[in-house]
Amino acid sequence: MKTKEKRKTEKTLLEQLREIRDDLSLEMKDMTLEQIKEYLKNKKTLHPDEVWRSS
Repeated sequence: MKTKEKRKTEKTLLEQLREIRDDLSLEMKDMTLEQIKEYLKNKKTLHPDEVWRSS
């Protein structure tokens, strides 16, 4: 009986999210609350908020 070998070529979604979280944490490490707000406001997002925000 042959065993299947798992080939890990791509990162899982969970690994990608953890990497993003760690990167953001490092970037915002020494920021004040106001600096964090400004940073997040100017940060590019994957999905624009105009799509879900009601006018």
